[in-house]
Amino acid sequence: MPPRVPKPLVVGPDILFSFFKRDSAERRLIAELPNCGCRLVTPESAMEELVSKREEIMGFAGIDESEFWSSLSLLRNRVETVSKSEYEEFLPDAKKIFAHQE
Repeated sequence: MPPRVPKPLVVGPDILFSFFKRDSAERRLIAELPNCGCRLVTPESAMEELVSKREEIMGFAGIDESEFWSSLSLLRNRVETVSKSEYEEFLPDAKKIFAHQE
């Protein structure tokens, strides 16, 4: 029986960024966690950031542009995007909790 995983699990930009490396642990996790019943979610702004940083990502991952778009498509099939309107009411509390990190 697989270990208990949170449902849903928020995937941060750094994990999404690392997904583009073919042999990364992050890529394996994103591929496998949904099979364990985990719903992966991320703010839609995080996906937009990936597109805006595609040159940096391609250099980091050692991939070309077609592989970037292919990987992004795969990522979008595994990680659900959430619009800001769905979580913005919680932002003031989140900012209080994470104020020490700014």
